[in-house]
Amino acid sequence: MTVQSTRDEKRFWVEADGAIQLGERPHKAHDYVFVGERDASRCALLVGREIRDDWDQRSAEEDTPAAVRVMARADDLFLPLAEGPRAERLDRFSKGFRQVVRESQRELQGGAKDRAGQAPSLTLTLAYIDRLRLYVGHVGDDRCYVLRNGQLHRMTTDHTVVSSGSRGPRVNDPMLSRKVLNVIGGFADDLDMETLAMDLEADDIVCLCSSGVCAAVPESTIREVLGSACGSSAQPLGAVADAMFRAVPEKERHGDRAAALARFRRPAEG
Repeated sequence: MTVQSTRDEKRFWVEADGAIQLGERPHKAHDYVFVGERDASRCALLVGREIRDDWDQRSAEEDTPAAVRVMARADDLFLPLAEGPRAERLDRFSKGFRQVVRESQRELQGGAKDRAGQAPSLTLTLAYIDRLRLYVGHVGDDRCYVLRNGQLHRMTTDHTVVSSGSRGPRVNDPMLSRKVLNVIGGFADDLDMETLAMDLEADDIVCLCSSGVCAAVPESTIREVLGSACGSSAQPLGAVADAMFRAVPEKERHGDRAAALARFRRPAEG
């Protein structure tokens, strides 16, 4: 997907792509990725992990994670954000992201009620790009990175229990191999939703990756792999995602891995 955007009468191109690599099956936790174009200057990147114990009972429609179903019909959740003061634009995005979370939560909890079983859960990290403004919404332990001028910047916080002495709410979830504090679904109703915004520059790389990648690959390696998407010999984004998956140690490849990337370019003056 290539999107052309304009700022200060200079043209920028936004390329976006997503990839997923399946681990061993069956597992209760499956990663997902979604890349969607909103219009000529906006697109959405989404990664996460859905955790449930009834995969073999799901219909074809239910095979799509709740957050992806919500985003696929979410054109009305995000107003065009380029107009208005920055604080107001971030507020509109934050309200839209909270609505995505609420609708996903409602779908997951409602499905569990229909089946009289335990509600499934999911993590969700969203990068919403409006021209050259990046908005990030986050719940869980996946990550959003921005690579700029060779420096890797982590934009999100891992919502996990790091030690037995950690303070804050606990999620007693036997389905999770990693103890995630913030999961959408039936395990916690008081969610901590992160939202932020920043300006993007030409040649920035935005990368979302699920915990199957970021928990197994050092950030120095992620920086090196994303660097292959820059410069005159830049690799296609799909190849960059594949390289990131290959960086996962073989002993860590039992689960799924998902990544979504966006690259910003400006043509040479001439």
